[in-house]
Amino acid sequence: MTDDELKIEFDALGLSLEDYRVVMLLPLVHVAWSDGSLHAGERRVILRVAEAQGLADSDTLQRWLADSPDSEFWERGKTVLRELGRRKRIEPDELKRVLDQAEAVARAAGGLFGMMSIEARERAALKEISGALSAETNGLRNILGSRRGHAAVEYSLLVGLV
Repeated sequence: MTDDELKIEFDALGLSLEDYRVVMLLPLVHVAWSDGSLHAGERRVILRVAEAQGLADSDTLQRWLADSPDSEFWERGKTVLRELGRRKRIEPDELKRVLDQAEAVARAAGGLFGMMSIEARERAALKEISGALSAETNGLRNILGSRRGHAAVEYSLLVGLV
């Protein structure tokens, strides 16, 4: 992808190239909206992640939380994330962290205290995110398999249970 093509994608997302960090929150938002609504627990997790990254006041994030981005928007967001990863603007460990955070969002809405289950549509969204980003995370393990315990601990930290 050329610089001009990347700029077009950023423009379509309503972002400037300087605001590229907020794109890392899009997978979290995608998972949260995957069942058709944004639950309070999901919103809290997203805002805690955003706050930790200095992005909680982002107008873009607030728009994403108010209205679900459509599928075309999500496709563009995936394209941008992959390209930023390819260009090393986002490191593989950061992409892995995004996947952990997306799983924490999914856990925030389901099961006992948000920690026992992930709803089927959210699980599908997590698999989609993993597939979209796996080429940039250098052989990332399946986030729905062996990392379950890790994501539950991260979720607990995000919501202040630990």
